[in-house]
Amino acid sequence: MAVTTTYRTSYGSRVTSSVKNIMLGVVLFFSATGLLWWNEGRAVKTTAMLKEAEGVTVEMVNPKQMDAKLNGKMVHAIAYTSTQDTLADHTYGFSAQVLKLRRDVQYYQWEETRHEREEKDSDGGTTTHVYYEYDRKWVSRPINSDNFNEPAGHRNIAPFTEGNYECTAPTIDFGAYQLSEELKKQLKNYSPAAPQPSEEQYRLLVDRATQAFSRYRGSSERLVTYQGNMVYVGGSDPSSPSIGDVRITFRQVSPGDFSLLAVVKDTSFKEYVAKNEYSFNRIEPGKISSEQMYKNEHHDNAIMTWVLRFIGLLLSIFSINLMFGVVYTVLSIIPFVGKAAEVGVGIVASVLGTCWSLIIIGTAWVFYRPLLGLGMFAVVVLVIILASTVGVKKTKGTPEGELPADEGGQVPPPVPAAPAAPQQFASPAYQPQQPVAPPTFNAPPPIPQGDAAPAPQPPYQTPPPIPQD
Repeated sequence: MAVTTTYRTSYGSRVTSSVKNIMLGVVLFFSATGLLWWNEGRAVKTTAMLKEAEGVTVEMVNPKQMDAKLNGKMVHAIAYTSTQDTLADHTYGFSAQVLKLRRDVQYYQWEETRHEREEKDSDGGTTTHVYYEYDRKWVSRPINSDNFNEPAGHRNIAPFTEGNYECTAPTIDFGAYQLSEELKKQLKNYSPAAPQPSEEQYRLLVDRATQAFSRYRGSSERLVTYQGNMVYVGGSDPSSPSIGDVRITFRQVSPGDFSLLAVVKDTSFKEYVAKNEYSFNRIEPGKISSEQMYKNEHHDNAIMTWVLRFIGLLLSIFSINLMFGVVYTVLSIIPFVGKAAEVGVGIVASVLGTCWSLIIIGTAWVFYRPLLGLGMFAVVVLVIILASTVGVKKTKGTPEGELPADEGGQVPPPVPAAPAAPQQFASPAYQPQQPVAPPTFNAPPPIPQGDAAPAPQPPYQTPPPIPQD
């Protein structure tokens, strides 16, 4: 993959293009709104139609015998479905009594894929680099390589061409009844169908292939190969195809048990038409109960509803982005401002598109389902009111100095105050002192005994006072 083309778009051209896109965005916006509104109505009406049909459906006990009492009634029936008609493809040698036959043709071709990478310039313009990638693939129709950007080395040939083919048996029996055209179209449980050509059919096919590939293949090469339900034309090895080879596959809807929901109309069936003018019938392969078939129909309706909702949402976002694209295009003259504006517009478009889609869907719900829609709206409003009330009570609280009343409306007595803690005074900083040695005492001498005892001392006399001058 290499860069093959580079082109530049000026700032003025980008602004002009973005202004033109405003009108396109408006058209797409209203289209998305209409799609979302219509889809909700379709979903509601389809659901109502299915519930109405299910309520009047009766069981066809024996489809092998016609019952005049069931004429005009909505029935559920299970019967073996077959045909006496023969479907054939004489070119490739298929012939069988099947309900439907389909032939699909594919060609091995070069395919061109275009890639673009855009760069913002400092003056508000853009430079676009275009890349082309080439791959060999099986495609449903021949590709003209003359229109390629680089035809050299990627030449396609298609000397042998064949068309797709599908046919349905004119008469398909459902027990004693016959399927209607609407029910025949719903037969899509295809399985592989293997053709069995006669010698004459095979020889004619080989001659045709030889003449077609005479310019591209050797005369001794095998050009037609039958392999299961596939006919391979152009080479002898289907696992190693060459440009121009063709593979043709066959599929069929075989006879078997089928289940249907439809209104009996004489010897055939027709669609059920509800009071809202919506209609349906259904046929499925196998033995399926009425309840399961209605569940399948409701499931298909739900899938379609969500798919269309998603498409409407994306279309809304894209249209709003187109309408406001001129903003970031004008500001792109300053690169970083333009990039920030582009991101901002994308976010705004996503938010607005999502909100608008939800508003349309919600309004459609109220319009098409008034009781359910208004009921849901009332629940939402009630939840908002309750949440707001609880929030006000929590933020309001009790006024300062006022005690809350108990359940009986009486204000409880005040709680006695706790005793005050003793006053603490700051003590001066502690100054460590040198330890003082304890005083020492000498023991008195022992008192002598006997003759050694000392003579008694006279009593102590107080000295006379000292005269004062």
